[in-house]
Amino acid sequence: MLVTPKPKCPFCGTIVSYDKPVGKPHECTGCRALLQRSRSDSARQFWASVVVSVGICWFGFGLRGWRLAAWTVVVLLAVDFLLIVIGERIRPTPMEPYDGHKIIG
Repeated sequence: MLVTPKPKCPFCGTIVSYDKPVGKPHECTGCRALLQRSRSDSARQFWASVVVSVGICWFGFGLRGWRLAAWTVVVLLAVDFLLIVIGERIRPTPMEPYDGHKIIG
């Protein structure tokens, strides 16, 4: 059984718990900094899921054209879920300072 590694505070290095209220930032117990999961890491993980999904649909199923696009979206849901679960078992998502409610950039 793999042990899930925990993310660390980028300021003081304290291990940050995944437990938090939905829609609220993580709070470091060591330095009280407000943190969020790295958006750049989440974007990188999403695009890796897209590439894997297109590869499965194109090379695995031989789909082309609009069928490739439609099935890529369907397969993307499963692949993204699996990559998130597997990725969190291997390496925790890095934390970054909380910057309000910005969703993009």
